Amino acid sequence: MSIFPRYENSEGEKRAVASLLEILRSYGTDPKLLTQEEGPVVSQSVSISVHIQGSEPRLGTVIFLVPLNHPYRATQEQDYSAGIEAGLEIVKEAASKPGAKSVEVLFLGGEFPPPDPLSDRLFLRSTEETEPGPDGKGFLPAGSLTFLETFYPKEPVMFVYLSFPTPPATLAVIPAGSGKPSPSWLYAKIRKALNDSASPWYFADAQTRLNRLDLQDGPSPIDPYLQAGYPAIEIRGKGTGHWEEGNVALFLRSLTGKEPIPSYQDNHYLILGNRHKSLIISERNYLLFLLVVFAGILTYPFIAVGRFKKYLKTLLRHVWSIPLLVTALFVFLLFSTLLLGVAGIVRDNDQLWRVHPSAFLWFKISIASLLFFLNHRLFGRLPFSRRGSFYSASALFFLLADIIIISFFDIGLTSFIISTFVCVFFFTIVRHRMLKLCFLLLSLFPMVLGLYGIFTLPAYRAVQFLLLSPFLGNLIMAVHLLPYLLMTIRIRYLFHHPSPKITKAITIGLELVAMSSAVISGIYILKASPLPKNSKLPLNIEQELLPNEKQADLIFTSPIPIPAFQIDGHTIEGTEDVITQSVETFPLTVEIESEPFLSRKSYSIDMKGEGPAATLTAVIRSEEPFTVLDASRQWSMAADRKSVRFLIENFPSLPFTLDVTLPRNFAGTLELELYYPEARLPLPDFDRNGFDVHASTILRQSVPLK
Repeated sequence: MSIFPRYENSEGEKRAVASLLEILRSYGTDPKLLTQEEGPVVSQSVSISVHIQGSEPRLGTVIFLVPLNHPYRATQEQDYSAGIEAGLEIVKEAASKPGAKSVEVLFLGGEFPPPDPLSDRLFLRSTEETEPGPDGKGFLPAGSLTFLETFYPKEPVMFVYLSFPTPPATLAVIPAGSGKPSPSWLYAKIRKALNDSASPWYFADAQTRLNRLDLQDGPSPIDPYLQAGYPAIEIRGKGTGHWEEGNVALFLRSLTGKEPIPSYQDNHYLILGNRHKSLIISERNYLLFLLVVFAGILTYPFIAVGRFKKYLKTLLRHVWSIPLLVTALFVFLLFSTLLLGVAGIVRDNDQLWRVHPSAFLWFKISIASLLFFLNHRLFGRLPFSRRGSFYSASALFFLLADIIIISFFDIGLTSFIISTFVCVFFFTIVRHRMLKLCFLLLSLFPMVLGLYGIFTLPAYRAVQFLLLSPFLGNLIMAVHLLPYLLMTIRIRYLFHHPSPKITKAITIGLELVAMSSAVISGIYILKASPLPKNSKLPLNIEQELLPNEKQADLIFTSPIPIPAFQIDGHTIEGTEDVITQSVETFPLTVEIESEPFLSRKSYSIDMKGEGPAATLTAVIRSEEPFTVLDASRQWSMAADRKSVRFLIENFPSLPFTLDVTLPRNFAGTLELELYYPEARLPLPDFDRNGFDVHASTILRQSVPLK
């Protein structure tokens, strides 16, 4: 499928649909068109459905989902045509060699959000990424929602979403949407099918965890299906290679075998293992494992009665100090977050954390740890415990409470904490100093591994939460960081006897290490390059066209201060600057015809201009409440009934006509806003060397309705 571009409602999309219908019919199938003009999301895109009956349809239907379009700014090398080719190969194979289960392939239109002023803005991101912008939350995929609106299966179904920007070198399996996991049996079936077909694949552990926590950068394509209660899983293509036809055939054969599709949802489970080998542990087995672990730990009081009584007595006597320690660490983390904000102000760059997230994290933890260690001297003057056993017991108690609390939300998220808990338990009971130090280091491994997965994806929304969230993010960090600091204090107390000098040396050493780490990472943040490697300075130029004022504002923005340069006698510098120009001709003309009849008046609003506009917003406002009697488009009335917004598809074709009938005595205005993902008027000449320039246009116009 080499037709490009194929963004929503484009001529390329129409040609792609016609070509797909021809190919699918040549396979002996009967493809059906699903229109989306009416439904939960208004769109001019269409979807194509192909159903191939299995020999035993009662076993269920395997439904493959493939996006028909691509993001507006995708390159031809990343145009998602590889997914279409995989879908065609599945149809061809299923039509020629039907399996026991039925197969359906959906080529979905309108699956990608249109560019808009916020998500289309340039951000500081890795040059390997393809979709700029914040997180895209709130977008409603038209193809998926239109299909689900009338989907009432009689037999069990399972959905497999193929997201292939390029011909994949390997396949990443992501068994989770936004806050909702896929059933464990579905992951097991996909794992088996990929192994049977000898396809290169891996379990996307970090991405799956982020999805389950709803901290991923954008909405998951399987969200509508999971939210509707259907089993769904995403297979995302990675790298550039080729998924061989033989692999596709074997993959399909494995999925369409005689094993029936389960009708139950098994969403509470755990997946352990590395990228290529994984083990599924059910909630029941994991609970049994936890019971065995806790039962083994609970035998300790019966083996070492004296030590257990000492630990318990110390803990109960000073349990009041644990909330104070958490509060203190939270305050220190909050202070370090404020310092990160100050660093952004000093560098005049609030996006620097995207380029150097690890340095920001290292600085934040170092500052908080340094303040915690320094203030422990102050704690020494207060009635806190001077027994090292209290800090070991507190760390163990804290982790146990953490496991219990998290288990109420999602037991699968406790896997990292349980391994840390076991290490802390052995840290508590062993007597040898070096063994304690070894268990302290081992307990750090799960946290370091988890942070490494998040910070190397990179998952910007999760990273921002950990680095810059002043309250909830810092509270979560305090809860997970405190046990390690408590164990560090316990190590220090180990050397108090027989030589207090060693204790003092260790204390000063810890403070110096934390201070040095904070200073080094702080200097790095202040001196590091503000740009990702091999990147140019992002420069966003937004043309704000105002036909009512006969002017255009050129708004220059960048996450990094712009070096001063000249445009038509104006000096552009800083992170934002504006040039105002007089304009006589605009890319949109509005003609309104009205016809009164009895107590009503009908308006025909014709908008003519150049396209494509990514979005068109039309709102009618009045100072008095009013009623829309009829309209050619769906509409949404405000609660005060003083404004109405019309629901218009993405990338609407121009010319565009809106017919609306209002009360005859209506007086108000029609407010139009068009967003173009490129410049609609010629940009002034300037030296673009060293800039990554992105231009867009917003046209805002008000027209009186009388």
